[in-house]
Amino acid sequence: MKCQFCSIDYSDELRICPNCGAPARETAASGQSGPADYSQPADFSGAVNYEPSAVPSGVANYDQPDAYHRPDYTKKEFLNLPEMGQLKSGLTSSAVILYICAVFTFLVTVLLMESSSSILDVILLVGLGLLVQLKQSRVAAVLVLIYSLINCVVLAILTGRFGGWLIMLAGGYAIGNTFRFHKAWNTYQTTGELMHFEKKNKKNQKK
Repeated sequence: MKCQFCSIDYSDELRICPNCGAPARETAASGQSGPADYSQPADFSGAVNYEPSAVPSGVANYDQPDAYHRPDYTKKEFLNLPEMGQLKSGLTSSAVILYICAVFTFLVTVLLMESSSSILDVILLVGLGLLVQLKQSRVAAVLVLIYSLINCVVLAILTGRFGGWLIMLAGGYAIGNTFRFHKAWNTYQTTGELMHFEKKNKKNQKK
């Protein structure tokens, strides 16, 4: 058999030319073409489309902004973040003030004055303090301020003196910190943005 490209004779049993590698005449006639023609541009019309919109939904597409998923913090974990240090410290301070007021009320009115009616005040102060510290409850913070105002009016009527300012301070401080915390939490839940309330370092402030 003679090669149709280089005109070399070779055995009929061979399927390709041993010299140039061209297919035999029978193979070419059956539908196989000769050597690839690279002078023509490649046709990619049947290629798979890998544009971002064609990426399957189950596959992460890092070309899109939504591909980054923020950490799924619980509210407790969110409060313990370094960025929430100032708010956590404020909530704890408000609750500690309420605990101190509850202990003082118990010692003075229950033990010294032997008045059991103030036990309810003690329970109320402790309960509100726990809600502020552990649950960051805005309702509890508002109730602390309302309680302090009522207590102040009652003391002014009964004794003619102004009192209850420490509970009032704790209520105002608790309201500020609980509302700021929930604002930061809601912002994180809706936009993924993390607001910063770090505790200020006293050494850095002096410098």
